[in-house]
Amino acid sequence: MAQVFYDNETKVKEYRNWDEYDLKEKLLEAIFALGFDKPSEIQKTAIAPLLNGRDVRAQAQSGTGKTATFGIAALQKITEKRETQVLILVSTREIAEQNAMRIGTLALHMPVNITVLAGGCSVETTKKQLKEMPEIVVGTPGRVLHMIQDGFLLVSNLSLLIIDEADEMLSKGFKEQLSEIFAYLPKKLQIGMFSATWEDQEMEIANHILTDPVVIDVKSDQQALKGIDQFYINLGQRPPTSADVPKLMALIDLFQFKNIAQCIVFVNTRNKAKFVNDYLRNKGIPSDVIHAELEKNERAQVLERFRRGGSRMLIATGLVGRGIDIQHLSLVINFDIPKFTDTDIMGKRTDKSNYLHRIGRAGRFGRKGIAINLVFDDELTVLNEIEEHYTTSISPLPQNINLS
Repeated sequence: MAQVFYDNETKVKEYRNWDEYDLKEKLLEAIFALGFDKPSEIQKTAIAPLLNGRDVRAQAQSGTGKTATFGIAALQKITEKRETQVLILVSTREIAEQNAMRIGTLALHMPVNITVLAGGCSVETTKKQLKEMPEIVVGTPGRVLHMIQDGFLLVSNLSLLIIDEADEMLSKGFKEQLSEIFAYLPKKLQIGMFSATWEDQEMEIANHILTDPVVIDVKSDQQALKGIDQFYINLGQRPPTSADVPKLMALIDLFQFKNIAQCIVFVNTRNKAKFVNDYLRNKGIPSDVIHAELEKNERAQVLERFRRGGSRMLIATGLVGRGIDIQHLSLVINFDIPKFTDTDIMGKRTDKSNYLHRIGRAGRFGRKGIAINLVFDDELTVLNEIEEHYTTSISPLPQNINLS
């Protein structure tokens, strides 16, 4: 069973039917039109605290309905006043656009304006949109801070702040920008934080920001992996030179003999991503590459091409893994196994959630998924660490498996 607790360990009430929430009629119509017959696990527990004005820290895997969770709460809470009432902060333009699109479908029959603020979007167009006082703004910290400081994004009437992918947002280069944004926000502001994983360091920061939060964990790491069948292909001893060649051969064999429709192939570096993509293209395999070095509009074009079926294999670095959201994708291949130690050779903390975030691209929205790891003998110990950490099982790939 999932752990779902208030901070004082009192069980959170579950709402199993939409009519228990007393939602706006137009919002309820959109929910049913989208095929959401019943609330998902995260929706059963997290919507009500948000509607009741409580701060929330929730853990739920991507693809379980968490965007709809805070989207429904936001749309229910906003009033008819023409002012910006909800701010949703995310880490990338891709996630901002995806969240805005999903919330927009929920608001289809409601007089609600939603604006995206992110790098790569026209600044002048953004300023014009903000002058219309959109009720909901979804954006990345840099562009949001820019628009606040320039006086175009007015935040004095905000009632709800959502931080999505919060573990990512509370770490790395976002902490300073978030601190600056918080300096402009109302002192009394409801905050919801959502993430697929929480590291101790990020939880500590969250606890300083949130006030008496409802803490919800409806998707432990073990549960998140239950819908994904995990396999490995052992390529034997690592060759002293050209170590990527056996993995490239295995990748091509999978594509040619296992009827792969589409998949994401994860590697650990940008140079490796470019190399693998070039190799596959030279072999006549329709592939594409996405990594953080690409401009944001280039990444958007690559993702759109992949969604339309223009490419069959998408070669990606783990850094952009969180921003990839392909609804019907069922297969992920780890060409490189993500680093899985507490510290790297430079003594820096390594995120143990990388494996979860990568293979979580498959099996989304309740669908079954498959993850395949290409490994040499010296990488089997890493697989064992992953199995132990997530209390999961990674088996040899069966010969008769269908990957189409």
